[in-house]
Amino acid sequence: MRNSKFLVRSAVSVAMLAMLGSAQAVTAITATSVAYAKEQFSGSTPNAAIIAPSITVVAGTLIPAGSTITVQVELTGAVLAVAPTGAGAGVAAGTVTALVAGVTPTVTLGSTTAGVTGAAAGVTASSATASNANVLNIVLATTVDPIPVGGTIAVINQASLNAAGLASTSANVTATASVFAGTQTAPVGAAVATTGLYDTLSAAKIIATSATGIAVAGAASGTTSKIDLASTNNASFNTTTGGSLTRFNLGSVTFTNGTARQTDGATAYTIAGKAVTTATATVTAPAGFFAALGTTGTIGTSTDACTTIANTSTAFASAALANAATSVTTGAFTPTSAQAYTICYTANGTTALVTGSPTLTATLGAAATQDSVQTLSSTAMTPFTNNGQTITVKSYIPSSASGYTSFVRVINTGTLPATVNGQWVYENGTTSTAAPLVTSLAAGGASTLSSSQIETALGAASLTSTSRPRLRLTAETTGLRAQSFFLTNANGNFNEVSGSDAE
Repeated sequence: MRNSKFLVRSAVSVAMLAMLGSAQAVTAITATSVAYAKEQFSGSTPNAAIIAPSITVVAGTLIPAGSTITVQVELTGAVLAVAPTGAGAGVAAGTVTALVAGVTPTVTLGSTTAGVTGAAAGVTASSATASNANVLNIVLATTVDPIPVGGTIAVINQASLNAAGLASTSANVTATASVFAGTQTAPVGAAVATTGLYDTLSAAKIIATSATGIAVAGAASGTTSKIDLASTNNASFNTTTGGSLTRFNLGSVTFTNGTARQTDGATAYTIAGKAVTTATATVTAPAGFFAALGTTGTIGTSTDACTTIANTSTAFASAALANAATSVTTGAFTPTSAQAYTICYTANGTTALVTGSPTLTATLGAAATQDSVQTLSSTAMTPFTNNGQTITVKSYIPSSASGYTSFVRVINTGTLPATVNGQWVYENGTTSTAAPLVTSLAAGGASTLSSSQIETALGAASLTSTSRPRLRLTAETTGLRAQSFFLTNANGNFNEVSGSDAE
């Protein structure tokens, strides 16, 4: 008789649920999404498991006392590494909690069931997706109290998930909840049902994302310091850096902590928290660029624009090795977040400096296995250039123009003999290939060139009688000037129309 009464009560409860569910509202999931550092999932032995934030399933329709309902929480982008165990209110992390007095949920994963004792229930590998290792089945049997609209059905506290996909920037893990009247078993090798729901299927809720944990940025210094062609053996720069004419600020690298979390979902992912916290920076350039380091010069880092230099590279054993080198790596250093580390080239002061365009790469945490390293991809640094001279003659008439002849007088006002090169700057802003106009102009010397001589050297195919290009002159000396003259052919008058600018 008792059993008959129980069956009648159960039938009434299910019928009431069906009636209430006929006016469906929407089940909701609430969770505070956590951004996990993507580097943790990309090492040589990468992590896959994370501790998910708390996931709460909220009723969209009143659930009467004495009801039995099933909640299926489906994950996208992750699978359960270990199934939460079932228990009553106030259970520890890693469990499913039903916040209704007297309820002992049954938790299933795939076809495996954890009993009311809270025994282990899980799939420990993420390879069981076909058997729905991404679905958590929670049965709440014979609820003592009603669950009102907006009331909490269950909370999944700190579930352990396999989410290897978080190695990709901006990847997401989402959760949806389906609520059914009565007892349901977790689907095996099939999709979660979307029909026969007590509440309308919840919207997908993002519970986890991936983000860059530590950002790395590089920048050229933009210094105007140049190789001083007037210095002894061209071995120093023309401006002082950090109190020395043999130092050059190439640029900088900066490592900055983000706001992403470690796999526990709570601890900040920072430089200090990495398995390996040291970084190195490598300067790469054509052979000859490092010749001026010799056996005493180094490349190091600085936090005060090369006044104080630390973490210096290993000195070369011979001048020949320095001359042949194409890269130099600083000593290891532990960076402070958001601190720019200047990369400083310190020449030996006796070997000639060589022009060139260096690049910089950098690595943080090179020996880590769980994490991937943070790297700076090849970034252009400030190049070495000579303190030569560039001026532009703004007034030039081609030799094909009738009535006038152009002359340009070039004066080496510097202290070094130099080749003077010329280049057309056309009216549309494009330029020709540079070519020598004077092969060797002595210090203090001058040379006057006719338009015919200039056009023979530079080529006149792109010029017409109506063209009015500018003429750019360059020379590796410490001073250069130019004058421009027009000869009026009819009367033999010369007029100076220089209009030249230094660049």
